[in-house]
Amino acid sequence: MIKEILDKYENLPFKWGQHDCCLFSANVVKELTDYDYAKEFRGKYSNKKEAFNLVKTLYNCEDLKELVTKLTNQDIRQDWDNALPGDFVAYFFKDEYVIGINYGDRSYFVTTEGKKFLKVPNRNCEGYWKVTE
Repeated sequence: MIKEILDKYENLPFKWGQHDCCLFSANVVKELTDYDYAKEFRGKYSNKKEAFNLVKTLYNCEDLKELVTKLTNQDIRQDWDNALPGDFVAYFFKDEYVIGINYGDRSYFVTTEGKKFLKVPNRNCEGYWKVTE
């Protein structure tokens, strides 16, 4: 099921407030679990400045890693043997965190560069948060 979900999103162009790293990740998890981690900020921003302003004002967070830690109410983990497909993942990319989705031994991220996913080996990622069972 997750492969089909990821395939659906892979060729979508990056767009703040519609298909950025947070919404991509939240959309995948919502399809897998029926829980919407983005319900508080979905539809409330359309550019990077507005997005990060929401992170700071709505959640009192400095970056996306802190945001996901707060949204999931758990610390980031590095025990990759226990990560499941669909878990949120953090990766430090070009001076900031991006949030993606675990899929096997790699995690998939939406970035402003290119149309396809950035696929990063899990050992190169910061860690993950458990959101799937």
